[in-house]
Amino acid sequence: MLNAVALRLDHVGIAVWKLRPAARLWSELLGGEYRQGVADHKGFSVFQFEYPAGGRVELLTPASDRSGFLVRFLERQGEGVHHLTFISADLRAEVARLRAAGVRILDEDYSDPHWQEAFFSAGLDGSRLLVQLGQSSLPQAEQDASWRQGPLDSVLAAAERFAG
Repeated sequence: MLNAVALRLDHVGIAVWKLRPAARLWSELLGGEYRQGVADHKGFSVFQFEYPAGGRVELLTPASDRSGFLVRFLERQGEGVHHLTFISADLRAEVARLRAAGVRILDEDYSDPHWQEAFFSAGLDGSRLLVQLGQSSLPQAEQDASWRQGPLDSVLAAAERFAG
């Protein structure tokens, strides 16, 4: 094994067409507490729910970008798991380690110190599951505050305006 950096599973990202029913499932029915919600981030809406015993679910749905990566994913794969996100204390070192092991990194973005990320395919036969590696200079509570545009219902309503 190539000196793995300690990673923490942060969340599971799920792509959906209709946000409100999915938000109801993951919050009201399964007990997730709304932590983050952005109606339009780089063309898609993103919401996170945290569970009392640990773990988070992130919902993604197309917003202003009606032909981008998320729309293409949903058209090809349908609704379901889009990515798993692991947090690293040293993203650049982890990306270098994975490259040395022969993993093809699909995308990297180090432009924002508050959220840096890299993506690679999980390589599962017949699946387009992505693995996202992330690093943030902010503690979790500050990340939640910066990624929360308002109360759940108002951010859901703003996101639904993009659905037409």
